[in-house]
Amino acid sequence: MLFDPYGRELKEVPKKPALDMMGTVRVRDQYSNYPSVKLTPEKLASIFREADAGEILRQAELMEEMEEKDPILGAVMHTRKLAVQGLDYEIQPFSESAEDKKIADHVRENLADLDLDDVTLDLMDAVGKGIAATEIQWQTDGARAWVSGFEWIHQKQLTFLEMSVGWDAPLPKVPKLLTIAEPIRGVDIPPFKILYHRYKARSGFPQRAGLFRGLAYYYLFKNYDIKDWIIFLEKYGQPLRVGKFTPGASPDDIKVLKGAITNLGTDAAALISDTTMIEIIEAKMAATSGDLYERAARYFDRVYEIAALGQTATTEGTPGKLGNEAAQTEVRADLKKADAKALAKTLRQQLIWPMVGFNFGWDKPLPTIRFIVEEPEDLVSLSETYKNLVEVGTPIPVSHVRKQFGIPEPQGDEEILTPPAQPFAPQPFAELSLKKKVLIPVGSRQVETE
Repeated sequence: MLFDPYGRELKEVPKKPALDMMGTVRVRDQYSNYPSVKLTPEKLASIFREADAGEILRQAELMEEMEEKDPILGAVMHTRKLAVQGLDYEIQPFSESAEDKKIADHVRENLADLDLDDVTLDLMDAVGKGIAATEIQWQTDGARAWVSGFEWIHQKQLTFLEMSVGWDAPLPKVPKLLTIAEPIRGVDIPPFKILYHRYKARSGFPQRAGLFRGLAYYYLFKNYDIKDWIIFLEKYGQPLRVGKFTPGASPDDIKVLKGAITNLGTDAAALISDTTMIEIIEAKMAATSGDLYERAARYFDRVYEIAALGQTATTEGTPGKLGNEAAQTEVRADLKKADAKALAKTLRQQLIWPMVGFNFGWDKPLPTIRFIVEEPEDLVSLSETYKNLVEVGTPIPVSHVRKQFGIPEPQGDEEILTPPAQPFAPQPFAELSLKKKVLIPVGSRQVETE
C-alpha cells in the first residue's frame, strides 16, 4: 500500500509524472477585488468567516494587500523569508552504500540545475498566509524523469470548500485547485505534481494558521490611526492665514484678498491693496496631540516585528550600539531553524521523493535535505576562552584559532599586526645594608658585633 505525501492512498503506483500544467497563472488572476478598500471590523470578520467555511479568495487577496500597503509589515515578512532563502543546503545520502550515494548524486545534480531560491521564497509565503503552493514542471526522456522548473500558484487558486458533502464529512487534508474547467469546486491536487507547504505556527485549520490572520486587526487599526493622523496634520500642522481689510475696502479688494489667502500656500506671494493685509498665525499644537498617533503607529509596528521576527529592535536599532541590540538581529534563531526544518520536510516528501521514485523505485530510501543554519558566534567571549585556556597551559593549534576567527596565514614579508610596546618602568633597587654581624672572641666567650 502506497500513500502520497498528503496521506491519501494511491490506487496504483505512478510510473510517469504528469506533464500538463494545471495551476498556470492566468491573466485574470492578476486582478484583485481589493478587499482592504473601506475595510471595517465587520467586513474583516465576514472575510474570515468565508475562509473558515473554505472559501479563502478574499482572505488571500487581503493578505496580499496587507504586505503591499504596509511597508513595515512587508519589510519584516520579507526579512523572515530571506532568512531561510539565504541559507545553503546539503543533500546527504540515506546510507554509505553505493546505491544510496548514487541516488543522492542524482538529486543533487537535478537541484543544482534549478533555481531553488525562487521556490523557497514562494513556499515561505505560507508563513504569512498559512499555505503556499508551487507546481512542479516535469520532463521525461524514456524511463528517465527530472524536474525542469516550478510555477508559482496564487493562494486564491486554492479552496477548502466542499459543496458535495454533508456537515459530518471529514475535512480535506489538502485544498483543491481551481482550474478553468472547475473554477468553483476545483479538482484534487494530483500526487507529486504540486508542492503544498503549510506553516503550522499552531494547531488548527490551515486557512487560519498564517501570521496575517492574527495581524489583520492590527493592520486595520493602524490604518485608522494613520488616517486620523493625516487629518490632524492637515488641520493643525499648517499655519493659519488670516486676511484683514479696512471698512473702506472695495469688494474687488476683498475678492483679491480672499484669492491671495487661498493661493498663498502654493504661490508664496500675493499682491493686495494697501487697504487690506494678511497675517500668518503660527500653528501651535499641544506637545502630546500629534505624538499620540505616532506612538500608536509605532506600537502596531512593534507587534508586526514580534509576530514575524520574534523580537523587536530590529527595524530601529541604534547605529554603533552593541549589547542587547546587537543580539537582536533579524529573525530569532529558533524561528529560523523551525522554518528551515519545515521547508526541508516539504521538499523531501514532495520533491525529492518523486525524483527518486520515478527514476529508482518508490521503495528506495530517500536522501535527506538539510538547510545549514549557523548561529553567529560571540567572538569576544571566544577570544577570552582561548586566552584563559592558554594561560592554564592548554595546547591549542594556531591553525585552529585562525580558522575560528577567519584569520589567514601571513604571506611572505606581509606586514602583520603586533601588540603595542609596553613603556619601560624602572624597578626600584633593593635596599643595601652595609652592616654585617661578626663574632669576636672576648676572653672565654664570643661577643656579637657589627
